[in-house]
Amino acid sequence: MSPLHGPRALAALATAAVLALSACGSDSEQTDTSSSSASSESTSPEDSATSESTEASEDQSSDDEAEGSDDGTATAKKSGVSFDVPDGWTAVDPAEVASSGEAPEALKEMAEAQGTTTDQLLEAMKNMDLMLVGETTNDFADNVNVLASPAMPTEADLKSQLEQISAKVEGTETVETDLGEALDTTYSLSAGGTTVQGRMLAVPTDSGAAMITVSASDAGTADEVATEILESVDKA
Repeated sequence: MSPLHGPRALAALATAAVLALSACGSDSEQTDTSSSSASSESTSPEDSATSESTEASEDQSSDDEAEGSDDGTATAKKSGVSFDVPDGWTAVDPAEVASSGEAPEALKEMAEAQGTTTDQLLEAMKNMDLMLVGETTNDFADNVNVLASPAMPTEADLKSQLEQISAKVEGTETVETDLGEALDTTYSLSAGGTTVQGRMLAVPTDSGAAMITVSASDAGTADEVATEILESVDKA
C-alpha cells in the first residue's frame, strides 16, 4: 500500500489543498524595513553614505529572503526542490515562523478569514515545507504550498484523496520535468462561498516526492503558476 494512504497522509494533503482557501491578505506582500532605517542626527557625510549602503544591503537581503532568492527562485528545504515564483509573491517558512513566534501579517489575516487563531493556523502548517502568498482577489490570496512526501503518489492516490475533501477533480496529466515525470492534477474546491481553482503537482525527488499545491482565484492564474513551477523545478 502506498505510504500516501492513511489518515495522517490524507490530513497532510488536505492541509496543502485547503489551508489558505479563505485568505484575504491584501497586504500580504509586506516587508517592514522601517526599523532598520533609523539613523543618528549627527553623522558625517562619509558615515551617512556607509549607513545608506548598509541599509540598502539589508533591504535587498530582506527582499531576497521573502522571494526565496535574488533570482526569484523559491527553495523548499525538506522537499529538496527549488522553482521559479511569480514576481511579487511572498515566501513564508512555517518552521521559521513557528520558532520565532513572529507571524507575518498575511498569516494573521488568513487566520481571521478562516475563523481560527494564528496559533491554530501555525499548528496546521507545522508539517508544511514552504508557503508562497500571491495577489489577493475577491478576498482570496493566491498561494502555493509545498509538502515533502516519502513516496511518489499515483494518479489514483491523488484523485481519491482530493475527492475525500470534496474537491472536483478534472483530470491528471503526466509532465516531463528536469527531475523526472511529474503528475499534474487539476481540480476545483468550494469553501466559504469561494470556488478555488487548484493544481496538485507531485514531483519526484530523491527522497520521495514534493507535493506542490497551487490555489488561485481563477483557472488562468493557477495554470500560469503551475506551468512556471513545472518548467523550472529542480533540485535545491
